[in-house]
Amino acid sequence: MDFYTILKACYREGIAPFALYSQMCDLCKGNLKLHKKTRALYALYSNRDVFKEISLCKEVDFTVGSQLCVCIKRCNKVEQACLTDVARLLHPDWDLPAIAEGSVAAPKIKTPKAEVKKEKGVRVVPKRNAFAPAPAQNIPTPSPQANKTPRQRKAKKISVVKISSLTSDLVVKTSATATDFKVHVLQNGTWTARTKGIGKYTDMAYINLDGVVADEIQCLIPQEKYTALWLDKVQGSLTVEDDKNCFSNVRITLASGKLRCKLYSPSTFLACRVAEVDVQYNAPRNGALEIRNGLGDVNVALQGVGRVDDKLCAIHGKVENRHTPQTSGSSVRLKTTVEYGDIYVR
Repeated sequence: MDFYTILKACYREGIAPFALYSQMCDLCKGNLKLHKKTRALYALYSNRDVFKEISLCKEVDFTVGSQLCVCIKRCNKVEQACLTDVARLLHPDWDLPAIAEGSVAAPKIKTPKAEVKKEKGVRVVPKRNAFAPAPAQNIPTPSPQANKTPRQRKAKKISVVKISSLTSDLVVKTSATATDFKVHVLQNGTWTARTKGIGKYTDMAYINLDGVVADEIQCLIPQEKYTALWLDKVQGSLTVEDDKNCFSNVRITLASGKLRCKLYSPSTFLACRVAEVDVQYNAPRNGALEIRNGLGDVNVALQGVGRVDDKLCAIHGKVENRHTPQTSGSSVRLKTTVEYGDIYVR
């Protein structure tokens, strides 16, 4: 029995990480390799809902470099194989390349040491094997950063920004004056700065606001070029404003509340369950905007957009597309699906 078969037999939507881990361990039957992959999947699933994130991905995003692909590249081979099997389970129609779970280490060649004859004090160099590689003659010069401490070395540029929040109203903005990631909390009419919950790991910045309960939270992001913005919120009002096209890829999920966005990213994906969605979108080049909502109206204002390749579907509602194409505007792929609600495009 392989790992994919065990995962397919044990996984169900909404299962807890430990419950999935326990059921999969019961089927491993002493196979150490499967146990290792099961532990790796449990560690990934405990830190983040990888099943939900991969279910929202597209095949091109998973394999080329958007959304989870940035995170997958930082995983080891075992974790990459686990995430690939999760993608195979959630998207059986995808054609994913197999990932080798181990790599073959290069064999080490032992160089014989010089022998010293004590009685004569003569240094004797052993003969080199004709098939062994010749010893290197040039001694490499150490780099200037070799003698620097970790604090002195330049930090890696942040590429991905991940923000999570529960119920408090949240405003996320890119700021030209901010030199670092800042969080301000409004409580009883007073704004205070918050330093907890902001972390950085290699090229990713994590802003965890799950434990903050306030009237409003404002998160400022320095205006730089980032690969992606991942934002997950459970309930409340969420406002995202990016006037300078800072993010190449934006993925936002909101369970219930109000979503207000002003975005310029070439690739944007918004997923809501019960929400009022209002999006102002300006694609600097050929862009893609996808919106999914369960219950609630969706309003989309397109600016600087010429041709629109739209797929608009309101299962129990109406669709109005009043957008006037601009001759010098960019082309946009717009896909919007609403189960109960109306879709308005202007």
